[in-house]
Amino acid sequence: YDQADGLVYAIADTTGYHFTLYGLSVRDGAVKVNRTVTLTTSLNNPAWDQQRTALTLDDGRIYAGFGGLTGDCGPYVGAVVGIPASGKGSQLTFFTPTTREGAVWGTGGPVVGPHGDLWIAIGNGAATGSAYDGSDSVTALTPGLKRAGFFAPSTWADDNANDLDLGSTQPALAAGNSTLIIGKRGEAYLLDTTDMGGIGHQQAEQMICKAFGAAAVDGDVVYEPCRTGPLVAISVNAAKRQIQVRWHGPADASGS
Repeated sequence: YDQADGLVYAIADTTGYHFTLYGLSVRDGAVKVNRTVTLTTSLNNPAWDQQRTALTLDDGRIYAGFGGLTGDCGPYVGAVVGIPASGKGSQLTFFTPTTREGAVWGTGGPVVGPHGDLWIAIGNGAATGSAYDGSDSVTALTPGLKRAGFFAPSTWADDNANDLDLGSTQPALAAGNSTLIIGKRGEAYLLDTTDMGGIGHQQAEQMICKAFGAAAVDGDVVYEPCRTGPLVAISVNAAKRQIQVRWHGPADASGS
């Protein structure tokens, strides 16, 4: 919802594999924005894509993450698109620099960073050794959707080979330049928001839980949705390289 223009935005996936960004007036439901979203490349086909994440509004653009269908059908490549909220003007697109997969699918969507940059988590990609391909990562993008920095665990090749990527949640940017990410493996990685540093550059790590869904943040506390256990509250401090579990929720309440 953009309070400035009174519109609620959503992307629809309709018959024939069409993606459309709509802006609907909260006053009377009138369609004020109707804009086709395109992803087709030499690899992608709209039949293989799925608009996965919540939408993010940042400096007059709507940003959305794309991945594949359940089961990773087809040789899709994950992406983020940025479209002017007015519906007029050029579409920006970032593709994960992998030959296949690398979905942007964590439901929380792109997170706006301290300088208007966008932080995303990227799922497993094609590479399982040799050269790193940008997948299984926390990646910071400029508003123009150029990669400005990234973090990947040193286990990225094994993560990719065994579907244990970081893409199942979004990066949680907390106080004190602390960023926390937890993925399918269950390992929590604490990053310095000002310097992610590339592969294996975490400030601390700790096994917490396999997390799926949208994390929440209050100050230096991150609330992570565990799939194999209850919600967990975690204090983070990048300067002191500390991850501390404060409490767990009820055992029968899993996920977001």
